[in-house]
Amino acid sequence: MILPMGAPGSDSDPSSWDKRARQLVDEFWSRYLRWADRNPEAVARIRLWAVDLAQAPPEHGLLGILRTFFLGVAPPNWQGLSADMSFKADELMSQTGLCLIWVPEADVIGQLVGASNKDERDMVLVRNSSQILASVERAMDEVVNPQLRLLRESAIESVHAARAGYFGASQALSATILTGVLEEHYGLTFGLARKTFEAEPPSLAGPWSHRRALVQRAIQLSILRSESRSDDGGFNRHVTGHGTDLQHLSEPHCLEALMLVGGTLRELEVVYRVAACGFAPTPQLERRAEKHISRAVPQLYESV
Repeated sequence: MILPMGAPGSDSDPSSWDKRARQLVDEFWSRYLRWADRNPEAVARIRLWAVDLAQAPPEHGLLGILRTFFLGVAPPNWQGLSADMSFKADELMSQTGLCLIWVPEADVIGQLVGASNKDERDMVLVRNSSQILASVERAMDEVVNPQLRLLRESAIESVHAARAGYFGASQALSATILTGVLEEHYGLTFGLARKTFEAEPPSLAGPWSHRRALVQRAIQLSILRSESRSDDGGFNRHVTGHGTDLQHLSEPHCLEALMLVGGTLRELEVVYRVAACGFAPTPQLERRAEKHISRAVPQLYESV
């Protein structure tokens, strides 16, 4: 049976279309709310991404939008790496704790991924020490949150010590910075940090949480007790801080420590911005964000 144009109940009836459209919108919104409830960090990071996009519209249309989106979820220093190389970098971080987020540059990452063992990776680090130190300094230039000022200044001091050849002093200072990150910002003891980070492996983190989870995985492996470390483990805060093995103080481990400090502080800068949008990975970070972040910033986020 063919209904006449505009007859009630027909597809061409405007009231029928309006009703179906409202049903579709209601269903979409219901699905979104269920997804948002399960993915609070994704929602917060998407809001932050939208704010950044509104404040600095991309110059190249859709490609610019996609690039901004990519920078919101992926390590910016991985641009230029092939998909296979990115997967291997992800795997290397998860297995060894070598932090490759925010620093170093992509060409150094490629060399590290291509190394077959720790000795070869150590040689890559030493060979590229100047470039690594420069990339850590550039990352620290982007850390502007007032709460991170003292840690940032200490990180720069650690870079200067390494550049002057005081690798042990630099490594010890980096270990102290890491302690401050965990206890003062995350609000976690070392034992609780190990358990907390182990409960959120990068392999199970969604795309909006993956970068943060990778950094936390690197921290987790760096704070293992000395007896729990693998034979080819790199920089370790416990060994460094307690002086159980003075041979652990070395240029490669100093550079690893600085890469971890640089990546952690730079990602923590983002974490605080995301916290202003409604998600922080720990209660302590949430409280600090609420206390220190300007009220004008959350109000801006609320408008998105």
